[in-house]
Amino acid sequence: MKGLRSMCAIACVCAVVSVSTNANAQGTARSMDIPQSIRACGMGGAEVAVPWGVTSAWGNPATLGFAQGWRWEESRAQLVPGLASDVWFRTERMTAGFGGLGVAWSGQPGGAGDARLDYGVFEQTDLSGNVIGTYRSFERVRGWGFGVSAATFVDRLGKRDGARSLARYGDVAFGEYFKDCMISFVPGFEARATNRDWGVLARVSPSALLRRGAEGVWDADLALGHSRINSEDHEFTFGGEDQRALPSQISRTGVAATMSFAQPTAMRSAFSYLPVLRGLGPFVRVTFAYDSDVADSYGGGHWRVKHSGFEASILGVVDLRAGHWKDTPGEIDDATRGIGLCLPLGNVAAVRWDYAETPQADNSGLPDVRRRSWSMWVNPAEIIRRGGK
Repeated sequence: MKGLRSMCAIACVCAVVSVSTNANAQGTARSMDIPQSIRACGMGGAEVAVPWGVTSAWGNPATLGFAQGWRWEESRAQLVPGLASDVWFRTERMTAGFGGLGVAWSGQPGGAGDARLDYGVFEQTDLSGNVIGTYRSFERVRGWGFGVSAATFVDRLGKRDGARSLARYGDVAFGEYFKDCMISFVPGFEARATNRDWGVLARVSPSALLRRGAEGVWDADLALGHSRINSEDHEFTFGGEDQRALPSQISRTGVAATMSFAQPTAMRSAFSYLPVLRGLGPFVRVTFAYDSDVADSYGGGHWRVKHSGFEASILGVVDLRAGHWKDTPGEIDDATRGIGLCLPLGNVAAVRWDYAETPQADNSGLPDVRRRSWSMWVNPAEIIRRGGK
């Protein structure tokens, strides 16, 4: 019975994990289409033009150019609750960035981490129905990527800071992510292929332009981003040369805006006496984002998905998120929600936990997907600057 439920999950997972049910538009390797950022899931899936805060290489590799410090993140979700209890999506990944250069890796190189869509354990029987073995069906994606933000990189080379910083006014970034996907449904029906994502992002700060780079009580940024997921025509070949399939190719375009208000003077002065609190963020930061996705497949079909959402962050410790996910062919038109909690340890480290709920198909009768992640962050540059003090 467990195997039957899992087989049903493989057959319809595309219809219930926030992707289209349009058979003409689906590609294979669904693990490469599932959003990996729990933060973005809480914001309706919008992330292509969001370089502030915890960025996602999956949504747009260009955001890696804004990464600072070293981060390890793990997430997990029971992907089709109400249908199959043993179908899970898990991710493990690292990011590291400094001075406008950022990298991410998940399984390549070194083998640490991956993104795995696990369909569960199946029983293999003979003609009499006797169990002769078991096997696990899964999809596994390993990869690495990089991002470069031009203005931040130039500032670092020229040792520019304060009002002289170019990145204070705006920035342009580019990034790529290279993936190796392995699919194993049943023995003898396996496939493997590589692919590549790329993205660009432009950001401008109206508040810095108005103040000519001077510090102020409030700050505002606008951003525009575009990415291409699975941009290459690399085929998966199953069992023989006559069984070939391509993953879906997804073009994502997004806009985002954020506004933050500095901590009150009295609060900032009080925190200055407690080093552990120096890593707190702005008193309030509000971020809005909107994405439009267009997916094309090897069959010539396509579908559109729209994501919108916002995040309200208090001191960078508590993040409240809400959004809307609209996928008309997939019969999804519903709200998302999420929360994030962060424990900063000065400017040198932090630990955070994120949670999000995303909808399944409206008429499926299935409950929302609940996704969780935890991460830890360390800033080696700050540790070196302090000289171990």
